[in-house]
Amino acid sequence: MDVHGQPFCVSSALCRLCQFWFRDGESVTADGHVTIHIACTKRGCWCQPGILCFHTSCYAFYSAKFGQTSHLLVDSMYSDYTPAFSLQRKRTAYILSLLERRTTSGALATFPPELRRLVARDLVREYAVVNLHHLVHTAPTVPNTVTIDLEQDVYASYVRIEGSTYVQSLHNKAPQGARLDCKHIHSPHPGQIVRNIFLEYDHLGIRGVHVCAPRSDSQQTADNVWWVELRRQQGLRHILAVSDVSLPPWRGRTGLPTRIQGLKVRGIMDGMEQDATDGSIRGPAWPEPATECKVIDLEGLKISTFPPRGLRMSHVEFNAPHVQGYFIAIFRRQVIKLQAHRQTASRHFYHDADIICKDLTWIYMPVDPGEYVKEIGILRCTLRPPSQLHWPTTLMVRQCVYDLVTNRGRATILGKIPSPRHSYSRVHEIGTSPSKVYVNEVDSVRDGQRVRYVGVQATIPSCWEKSTNSKFWMPKSIPHRFGQTHLYSCCRLENVAAVTPCRGKRLRHQPIIGMLLQYHDGTRACVGQYRLDWTLDTVAIRPELPMWLRQGEIERDKKYVSEVRLNGRQVVDGAQSWQEIPWHGKLEWWYLRQEARVIHVASEPE
Repeated sequence: MDVHGQPFCVSSALCRLCQFWFRDGESVTADGHVTIHIACTKRGCWCQPGILCFHTSCYAFYSAKFGQTSHLLVDSMYSDYTPAFSLQRKRTAYILSLLERRTTSGALATFPPELRRLVARDLVREYAVVNLHHLVHTAPTVPNTVTIDLEQDVYASYVRIEGSTYVQSLHNKAPQGARLDCKHIHSPHPGQIVRNIFLEYDHLGIRGVHVCAPRSDSQQTADNVWWVELRRQQGLRHILAVSDVSLPPWRGRTGLPTRIQGLKVRGIMDGMEQDATDGSIRGPAWPEPATECKVIDLEGLKISTFPPRGLRMSHVEFNAPHVQGYFIAIFRRQVIKLQAHRQTASRHFYHDADIICKDLTWIYMPVDPGEYVKEIGILRCTLRPPSQLHWPTTLMVRQCVYDLVTNRGRATILGKIPSPRHSYSRVHEIGTSPSKVYVNEVDSVRDGQRVRYVGVQATIPSCWEKSTNSKFWMPKSIPHRFGQTHLYSCCRLENVAAVTPCRGKRLRHQPIIGMLLQYHDGTRACVGQYRLDWTLDTVAIRPELPMWLRQGEIERDKKYVSEVRLNGRQVVDGAQSWQEIPWHGKLEWWYLRQEARVIHVASEPE
């Protein structure tokens, strides 16, 4: 989008009135004069600043009922990060339950329950808009930034927003009048030194403040809530509570009044910090309170003493019971998501990743009974751009690729194969017992965001174990025509019992993007991409009949697997496009999001 020649991009995939996601094909209204690029060049994905957008229906409804939208309205509900897609389902269910109860009285009381539910479904967005307007315009007037003295009593006022409780304001004196939503959260003792304050927050603001230690009833944390600790060994004397309307990152307006209406507290910082008024949360944040971990910066392979602001660390369960594998989402060369796979787990993980970016490549690493991940490693090499063959070493590009290694020698490279002259470093060694490893959340692929930080609870070695001869199941030779751009996977073809193909349902040409192979000894292997919500029926294998793969072509030199035939090929059309794969040797699957090259290697891998 361009505004008078200045490139803009949509600041969020959420409507800033109802806070529900934009869907494909929906009409959107932008906050300002906008022209749409026909080509949508790459610069539009990375440029600043952002522009606000609304559902056209929400904007028209609000304008007709309340008039023009205000800065206070949109500032109160901007998201500090991309919320999980599951939150939208919970919000919808909560609003539906309220609307259904209200339709049991009045003009709709005589209607059948099914019809009342249909009416309620059509009013979910409108209810969210009206509720937001009511909350904002009935909020108390508070200072933009409040300094709280921890040597005095501390009181917190709360506000309920669609079933969730947020801190509306903090005070050193109890507000006048009896307020049921005001609590006494801190009563200092003589000589007490406050060294820790625990904050729980989500994408909209602060959910709770706990001085010295979180309450016992807070140990069972809610979904989509993060915990961050303010810590100072010499003691915290003051904290700063910043209201909703404190210069959000997408709008650079000036001249804010000193006292405004604030719906809730957006951020709380240590009063000794020089940049405490910027409204952001000092990281790292964790899904559980009082998490003690060391954060490793994988880029520099060092302990991160001062992680970046806003860093949120989610855990990945390794070697836990009922974990059957791991899903990895990759954008270009970077890991975006890493998730353990349980048989009973929901598939909302895919929706959360698709919100960040739909142009993702999916890797699945199966883990069999008795198998466990023993270490996380990183392969590093230095690359020289092809057009700059005489660049000095200081200007070369550093490539880092992560990998997971199991006790049975299975090694899954989470990205594209590095140069043969790479070094391998063990980042973290995992024992046989269940353990949690934390990785940073990625909210967007803008600005090169990726999984870069790892949090571990074990003792970090003083020096990293390095080796130039990493033992991986690597190809003996990398095809020159696509080896440097495609991802690589392989599997053995002996003793295969069944195959589950996976079809890229979001792609226009609907290719076969990968397969999961099950062996007679109970083990599994995966080649190509694999998503549980895109799988086809599992087919039992007859070893006397080969597997046939049909090659399609997107354009010149861009091929893909269009069809897989198991237990014999019974077609004669286009015989040259079919590839016969016997059930012995090794199958190499080189792939990108839309492409795939399949190579059969007759000899056994070493």
